[in-house]
Amino acid sequence: ALPLAQANATSPVVLKLSNTTVGAALTAGLTRLGLEHVPLEGQLVVRLIEPAEMKVLIYPHKDLTGGDAAAATDLAELIQAVVDPPSWTLGEAGATIEVEDALKIKQRRANHAQIFLLCEKLRTARKLPYASSKYPPALFQLDSRTRQATARLRTPVSLNLHQPTPLVKILKELEEAALPAGPANRSPPLRILVDWRDIAAGGWNPDAEATLVVEQESLALALQKLLEPMDLAWRVVDGQTIQVVSPLTLSSRCELELFPVGDLTKGDPSGEKLITDIRESLGQSLFRDQGGPCELRFDVASQCLVASLPQPKQQDLEVFLMSLRRLQ
Repeated sequence: ALPLAQANATSPVVLKLSNTTVGAALTAGLTRLGLEHVPLEGQLVVRLIEPAEMKVLIYPHKDLTGGDAAAATDLAELIQAVVDPPSWTLGEAGATIEVEDALKIKQRRANHAQIFLLCEKLRTARKLPYASSKYPPALFQLDSRTRQATARLRTPVSLNLHQPTPLVKILKELEEAALPAGPANRSPPLRILVDWRDIAAGGWNPDAEATLVVEQESLALALQKLLEPMDLAWRVVDGQTIQVVSPLTLSSRCELELFPVGDLTKGDPSGEKLITDIRESLGQSLFRDQGGPCELRFDVASQCLVASLPQPKQQDLEVFLMSLRRLQ
């Protein structure tokens, strides 16, 4: 959700305060970025500002639905299926959608960010103008997170850290090693962040140490060699950001991606056969109608898959789609 606050892990903050506290300084610095800090499970978590009561926002939909009431209802149902499904089942105390001339949605701000991203990516897929010109179009590209980071993950890196070294220092050196050399290089810096709250359950904290020896091996393999012995994992946030997480979070946290598949649905405009084949390949037990957390839908208008899956399963889905294309 941070890109919608037009902030990232390296956004600069300038403060001039006196006779203050750490908490007040954090509040002053974060508020101007549309962020806040909250104590959760012994950690301070920085996030989008979440009002005490869920915020109601209006989402125009006529360009996506043609003003058709049934299509608007289908769009609302899609949103409920792929954006934090449990949040819509709490009655008046939970999130709600009213289908009118526009969608009137009550949700947490972080989920509003996901709804906005979904609607704008649907517009990308259908070649429609965006609802907002405030954000760069690259934010709504259809390349998956993994595909966006492919070049970074293939970058060869070398490190020789035989002795126990602070994990944060190793990650910093990997960031620097993964930046292509040369004065002409204009690539934005890589950021490798750690979800300390998530990995605290495994006993890790910022004092953690590790070792890493790699010689001209890909960044992806270097991260694997570093983190697997620690029973940790990593996920791609975007083309410039990697996050260290627990294996449980990696395997269970659903992420939203859209995949153009019009070349695979000729003779099957509803996409039903393709979805059936994908579910068989990934495993039926993953999906909500079988008790799992995942969802897979087909957007007929754009011939795109809308997939809510954990990142490793998103990667499996991309591999499966590539295998189908090779068979054509």
